[in-house]
Amino acid sequence: FDPSAMEGMRNCFLDIVATKMRDMATEKHFVKEKMAKLVAEVAKRLFPQRWPNLWEQLQQVWAIGDTQVELICLVLRSIAEDCSSSDFNLALPTDRRRDILQGLHALFPSIYPLVYTHLEQQYGLFATESQAVPVRQRAGQLLVVALRMMEQFVPWVPLSELLKPERNFVVVCCHLLSAPDPLRLHASACLRIVVTKKNIALSDARDYGPTLFRLVVEAQAAV
Repeated sequence: FDPSAMEGMRNCFLDIVATKMRDMATEKHFVKEKMAKLVAEVAKRLFPQRWPNLWEQLQQVWAIGDTQVELICLVLRSIAEDCSSSDFNLALPTDRRRDILQGLHALFPSIYPLVYTHLEQQYGLFATESQAVPVRQRAGQLLVVALRMMEQFVPWVPLSELLKPERNFVVVCCHLLSAPDPLRLHASACLRIVVTKKNIALSDARDYGPTLFRLVVEAQAAV
């Protein structure tokens, strides 16, 4: 492929994501998925060597508003999914997958604080019963897309990153277990990935309540 042509497409696709998409409440889901996939396909060919400022550019788009936050979560999920999931990574050469995953590892300390803050903010809106129904629905939609993104990151992210007191992803997921589906479904999926990590101790799990403790016991018993 021609790198200059790919870079041109990259800029074009990012401009569409930033300025040409309808509001997240009205844009068709398949359009969002396709647009995110286009950005991810370019990233898979350029990142990190020829697109070292990927996250900086995605952050700029993220800052525009909710619609762009949803799309950037879809982009990140698609990139990680294509590299780490056996259901999706057959088309990527091993060296390319390794390069991309190393790049994502390096970026995660910058990505995660923003995603965590987003989860906290949207959970606050979603859990406030006095909020208007459309506001709560929008917050729920943004929570789901962020959790689905994290499902692709959690398997290879160090557990220490997810259990930091100031940004404890496990606590967020435990709170969401009492939410209706699909929030509960995706929170549970993330927790089940967490508890299958080999270095989680029962003493750590006990600190986060009976639900996580039970999941850890079940996961370790199944090994």
